Amino acid sequence: MAPKELSELNFQLQELVDRGFVRPSVSPWGAPVLFVKKKDGTLRMCIDYRDLNKVTIKNKKLHFSTAFHPQTDGQSERTIQVLEDLLRLCVLDFSGSWEDHIPLIEFAYNNSFQSSIGMAPYEGQVSKLSPRYVGPFEILERIGKAAYKLMLSDSMPDVHNVFHVSTLRKWVSDSGKKVSADEVEIQENLTYKEEPELILAYDVRKLRSKQIPMVKVQWKHRTAREATWEKESDMRRLYPYLF
Repeated sequence: MAPKELSELNFQLQELVDRGFVRPSVSPWGAPVLFVKKKDGTLRMCIDYRDLNKVTIKNKKLHFSTAFHPQTDGQSERTIQVLEDLLRLCVLDFSGSWEDHIPLIEFAYNNSFQSSIGMAPYEGQVSKLSPRYVGPFEILERIGKAAYKLMLSDSMPDVHNVFHVSTLRKWVSDSGKKVSADEVEIQENLTYKEEPELILAYDVRKLRSKQIPMVKVQWKHRTAREATWEKESDMRRLYPYLF
């Protein structure tokens, strides 16, 4: 994203936060943002869900209607209904404001099986994650004012070696945080299978009718701050050597 667009994005997001339409999130999931120029020359912020739809919506054609009802095949309405029911149950059982229960709802929903993707969203996160950054790579030359040409690894022959500055980060020498392209098996879509390295902590998530043992997992090539909470039963089944 160009610096001008990035500045506009920050401005529009802050405006949405100030109006109470959105709020900051620490969710590990996200979608690309792009701008569409309107007739008056201003920019309209749009969220690109095309890649997400390729995974979650199979053999379906979306029937769009209005901005308030973006999909009339029932899929969006059904998801919203499930989330509303979960919020209502949490408020009735635990009282308090519904906003206080959003983290619990997010965990419960993302930990449940989704027929559209054939697994729970958390399971998909464990089995296939994209590395934030791979490198470091030597800078060969500067291209224009906002791009650089890099000397990539031989294991990445299909990756174009010119990158916009917004996709790059300065490398500060720290062997504990280095992710080498030669150490991981990078797929054609630039993803790789994440491997756990250590169990950092144990906890129990209490839901309405059951308790779920959880473990905090340190993943290879990632820092302790990037550790994630996973179901203990899944980790014991997939990675018994950790216990």
